[in-house]
Amino acid sequence: MTAPETPETPEISVVLPVHAGVDPAHLAAGLDSLRRQERRAEEVVIVEDGPLSAAHRAVLERFEQQHDGVRRVVLAVNSGAGVANQAGLAAARGVWIAKADADDLNRPDRLARQLAHATAHDLDLLGSAMAEFDDDPATPVAIRPAPTGPALARRVRWNNPVNHPTAFYRREAALAAGGYPPWRHMQDYGLMARLLAAGARADSLPDPLVSFRAGPAVLRRRRALGRLEWGLQTELRRLGLISAPRMVLNLLLRRGVQLLPAPVFGALYGRALRRPVDVPRERSRAVALAESLRAVVLGFVLTPWFGVLHRLRRRPVVGEAPVVVSLTTYGSRLRGVHLTLESIAAGTVRPHRLVLWLDDAAAVAAPPRSLRRLQRRGLEVRGCEDLGPHKKYVPALALDPGEPESPLVTADDDVYYPRRWLADLVDAGARAPEALWCHRSRRRIARGEGWAPYREWPLARGTDPSADRVPTGVGGVWYPVGFLAELRAAGDAFRRLAPRADDLWIHHVAVRAGRGIGQVADHPHHFPVRPVWHAPQLATANLAGGNDDVVRALAEAEVGP
Repeated sequence: MTAPETPETPEISVVLPVHAGVDPAHLAAGLDSLRRQERRAEEVVIVEDGPLSAAHRAVLERFEQQHDGVRRVVLAVNSGAGVANQAGLAAARGVWIAKADADDLNRPDRLARQLAHATAHDLDLLGSAMAEFDDDPATPVAIRPAPTGPALARRVRWNNPVNHPTAFYRREAALAAGGYPPWRHMQDYGLMARLLAAGARADSLPDPLVSFRAGPAVLRRRRALGRLEWGLQTELRRLGLISAPRMVLNLLLRRGVQLLPAPVFGALYGRALRRPVDVPRERSRAVALAESLRAVVLGFVLTPWFGVLHRLRRRPVVGEAPVVVSLTTYGSRLRGVHLTLESIAAGTVRPHRLVLWLDDAAAVAAPPRSLRRLQRRGLEVRGCEDLGPHKKYVPALALDPGEPESPLVTADDDVYYPRRWLADLVDAGARAPEALWCHRSRRRIARGEGWAPYREWPLARGTDPSADRVPTGVGGVWYPVGFLAELRAAGDAFRRLAPRADDLWIHHVAVRAGRGIGQVADHPHHFPVRPVWHAPQLATANLAGGNDDVVRALAEAEVGP
């Protein structure tokens, strides 16, 4: 049955495909959420993707009686999500298309908010965050965030940048871009890529406007998508969104993750794409394990990638960013530190100085060939005394800037830093120039008149600078110019109080100086780890109780400005 058409062009058309695998009760709930919209769509196009049961048809007929402008498009056989969504797009007449899944729930203000925002900002595509639930939509298990602004356009190179059940886009823009590819799955990624490649103005709202029905079936579908990766990556390459090397990297990363055992894949999916809601302690441990496994897996994949870049790239490792990046290495780790340096040099911004500190005079005089290549591209290799982990910043305090002093950013020698790593720290420093900024931090926990054991300090969330946030150097830390003078004034008391705990010493000096520590993103970042073939003795010792001794010593000390 098709409702009579009116000459007026609808402003909003909802496109909702449904197939026989959808529970009729879930379909009824989803349609009811459309009926209860504060700003109803003038048209709802329901695409019947293959034969439906009598129960499904009864739900659809009841909805037709409750909502004006319902149109039904019938496909004789089940053709998959790509064909069904394209059939709905072709049949719709609205200026705007609001995508809806048959069994998801739309917040009552979804259409009103998306129409107002998209119109006010002259957008072609708008998404939002999305709540995920298993059984009861009132108790979501996770929030799937949505990238906004420039981050949305960057995301398309390796992942779908818009939560498809929340998509709200101009019909003419989608048709001009080619619409949905005829794939049974990942057709949503295909359309978003086509829109962005065609120059669509896109954004997302941070609030979850849709409740997505999750569960084990979703994970099973995602693991089964691997066989379609080649077609997707080929399309991204055809559209000019990725290079050939990026296509190879995407295939390795995405397919490699999909081939992991189901429990590991589920934990990775939960951490990479979703933000847990009130995560219990047991699940926190699983998430932490998944993050560690992901960092290790990506480290193995990226090692040959940065090895190739190191051989081929001739671009200087330094640039125009008014910041000094400083790091150190030692022993056998010297043989691979050039790969970490290449990841820094591949960033969207590059520091005007990149300095590697070594306590081995012979290595400074005759660096490995890999470092000599980087020296020709602007790397500085300098000698210093053995200060343990404090080598990454203490010698840099004595650098002759030759110009107004620059902020300092420290890095670790066994991490692969993403392209926005330094740019995000620079942006954060511009927003709050008196604070220290980091990508990863822990929140210290008070207990009685002192502090809980360091092992119980959780990884911190939120971005606001705080005295209770302890930066962890593995993610990189931004030191403002004023803080460098405070570190100099604090002297070398770290040798006695925190010889192996640079993070705690930095936090101590910052708090005594009245500075907060901020985190650049709401969640802590876990960057890929470069494989290093020996035990991480420093981290193990600190977690085993060494940091607790340092915390007590610093609490009792009167050190610094």
